[in-house]
Amino acid sequence: MNQQERHLGLFADLEGKVALVTGAFGGLGLHFAQTLARAGCKVVLAGRRVAEGEAVLAELRRQGGQGCVVALDVRDPASVGAAFEAARQQLGRSRWSSTAPASPPPGRPWRSTRQPGKA
Repeated sequence: MNQQERHLGLFADLEGKVALVTGAFGGLGLHFAQTLARAGCKVVLAGRRVAEGEAVLAELRRQGGQGCVVALDVRDPASVGAAFEAARQQLGRSRWSSTAPASPPPGRPWRSTRQPGKA
């Protein structure tokens, strides 16, 4: 935890809690996962590229963090449920989750699943 985070007390109550972070193998998701680990969270690194996740977990553990890697494709509801169950079995019930946006496949735009007029 850096000096600014300590000063603001943003992460004072996260010690030992389990946090699931999607897109945790790079970009913002990786940053979220590292920050949560420094705050004492057990971090569930979730994403599609599990081999990359294992490398991220190894680095997180070298820095004193705790966590696990689970396969997760947020486009597949069954995958989401399976990821939370795998996380629960390995680290306990997740108390917090963070979703970092992934990139759409090349040449394919994002499709919204939101229905018009609904938030």
